[in-house]
Amino acid sequence: AALGVTFLFVVGIYAMIKGEVSEKLALRRTASLASRHDAPRNGSHRLPAGLDDPQWDFAPKEEAGHAIHLPPLTTLRRLASDWAEGLGWVFAPLAILGAWRVRANTGKWLIVTYMILFTWILVRHASALGYLSGRHALSLVAASLPWAAAGTLSVARRLSVRFARDEGVCRRLGVIGVLALIVAGVSVQATKPGHPSRWGHAAAGQWLAARMGPADVVLDTRGWAAFVSDRPSYDYWHIGQALSDSHLSYVVVGRDELTASSRRAATLRAVLAFAAEPAVSFPERRGGQGADVQVFRYRRPESWEGMRP
Repeated sequence: AALGVTFLFVVGIYAMIKGEVSEKLALRRTASLASRHDAPRNGSHRLPAGLDDPQWDFAPKEEAGHAIHLPPLTTLRRLASDWAEGLGWVFAPLAILGAWRVRANTGKWLIVTYMILFTWILVRHASALGYLSGRHALSLVAASLPWAAAGTLSVARRLSVRFARDEGVCRRLGVIGVLALIVAGVSVQATKPGHPSRWGHAAAGQWLAARMGPADVVLDTRGWAAFVSDRPSYDYWHIGQALSDSHLSYVVVGRDELTASSRRAATLRAVLAFAAEPAVSFPERRGGQGADVQVFRYRRPESWEGMRP
């Protein structure tokens, strides 16, 4: 229970800071929790006149036009790798040892059942969408922590019996070992680079923070640049309010969103061609050459009538 509460607490903090756990599970907005970089949400969600034509598609997210399949064995290998990485590699074999040595009881079988069912769900998910991320293995990591602790204690007891007889020496060695693991874990995480494909959005957010005026608002289709800028912003779920806001000054969009062969991409291109002009672009990764993250200067038109694809 304590482990579960701690895990939910961490997820809750993330949800309140970023605003959502995923695009389709906006917990903070469901709970009506405010964030300092949210623009006011007092207006209607309806699109401005001229944009409510059925030819336009303002879907919040670009959906894949075709199914990409990951074979089950490939998915299981990637999932096992993400699980082991989440446990810091060292504790992965200790978790297996702990699961083997822990006495069979209702709690153990509940965890085993959950891990089997959730693994099956992830295999289905990856087979249907072709996508698997490290965060998908996070609950499996959390469920494995008691077993990792049991395996660690089992090994520690065996070592204490074999190499030391004095209880005080055993305790001191245990404390030193735990501190060494903590220092090593913190050091690895502190030096670990950020998400490589988010560099362009981080750079765009810093650019916006340096140039936006006190009353300016940004519309960010992905949300990352707006989050980094810490300025008032709209996400694409509130596109109607954003395009009606007289303070909207910048739009951040990914190049892949503009080049996709979909009605949503065609709509984005038409809106930006009609009411915005390119300001700056950044590559997706540091040192790249492409214009993967594009920032547009937005100027609200008096009327949207006459906009064409």
